[in-house]
Amino acid sequence: SYRHDLKIYSSDEGRVQTTAAAFTKSFLALEGELTPILVSLVSKDQLAHSMLDPSGVKLSKTIQDEVKDTIRTILSRDQEYEKSEGELKQVSDLRPLHDAIKAIGNPTAKLLQLRNNIKNLIDEINSHIELQASDT
Repeated sequence: SYRHDLKIYSSDEGRVQTTAAAFTKSFLALEGELTPILVSLVSKDQLAHSMLDPSGVKLSKTIQDEVKDTIRTILSRDQEYEKSEGELKQVSDLRPLHDAIKAIGNPTAKLLQLRNNIKNLIDEINSHIELQASDT
C-alpha cells in the first residue's frame, strides 16, 4: 500500500509538520485527526532536516541545484524530448522519468495547451455563473 511506501519529510517547525500531515491525510484519503498521522507517517529526523534545509548541508544544495537546472532545461525546450539526447539516460533508475517526459512530448506545447484548457474552463465557469445570475 502507499502508506508503507510513501515517505513524507518535514522540518521541525510546527506549521510545516502540520501541513505535511494534512497533505498526507488528503493524499492517502485517511480519516481522523492530524496528530496520529503526523506521528506515524511524517519523518522529522536529522536526515530529513538536512535534506530540507540547504543551509546546513552544502552538498545537498549543490545536488538540488543541479537537479533543478536539469529539469528546467528539459522542460523549457520547445521540441519533442528525444531519449537519445536526454541528460538522464545514463541512469537506469530514472526510466519512469524518461517515460513521463516522453509522454509529455514537447513541454512548451503542453504548457500552452494546459493554459488554454484552464482559460476555457474559466470562461465556461463564468458563462455558467452569468447564466445562473440571469435566471434569478
